[in-house]
Amino acid sequence: SSSFKPLYDGTNYTFPDTTTPSGIAELLEVSFVQACIQLASGYVDILKMFIAASVAAYENGFSIPTMEQELKDCQRNTANRPLLPEEITLRNNWLSIVYLTLAAMNHIGSPHDDKAAASSVPTEIRQQYQDLVKRVGDAYQKGQASLLSVEDLLAATDSNTTTTTTTTTTKNDPRSELETAILSQSLRVAILTPIVVQEEKDARGDDTVDTVDIDHDLPKPPIKGAFEE
Repeated sequence: SSSFKPLYDGTNYTFPDTTTPSGIAELLEVSFVQACIQLASGYVDILKMFIAASVAAYENGFSIPTMEQELKDCQRNTANRPLLPEEITLRNNWLSIVYLTLAAMNHIGSPHDDKAAASSVPTEIRQQYQDLVKRVGDAYQKGQASLLSVEDLLAATDSNTTTTTTTTTTKNDPRSELETAILSQSLRVAILTPIVVQEEKDARGDDTVDTVDIDHDLPKPPIKGAFEE
């Protein structure tokens, strides 16, 4: 069995230095696995921890390739087995979606932000999600982020042609159950990103920026864990 304790039991986990790529990568590694386990029960609080770690990476100006390499080098093995290639891809996609959403929100990155972090998102992920995360960013700027739902964004994808570097999906080419599950989870990450940002600002007493209403029920995932079996 693993020598590492669970992320959240109130006492056991010592958080790493989240100003360094390696420290953030450790938190991403732990929280991703724990979030997938927790999602099966319909909760999102550890998914929000994954998002918060991704926000920290963005705010420190760390690029997606840098963070992906740090994740490869991370010595923790929370799953007690190597992650499947599909799981690694999902984790990387979530990280990229947080970056895209923060950029759409006009969220300030590093003190000398040159947009390098935002521009480091892989082209395929950018093409697939940029229109959807723009909806999230626009809603955030209007103080309406809490009104969005995964179902709304899924409906938006169904009403338009979604093109990636490898496939084109139209209303006449329905997604598979697995594709819908992955898309739903990814959109959930996008919707929760402004909520996590606002909760962090509220905790700091920062009221100098646009606010969103976070006094609402958090969305519950329609699938069990990261993927349907």
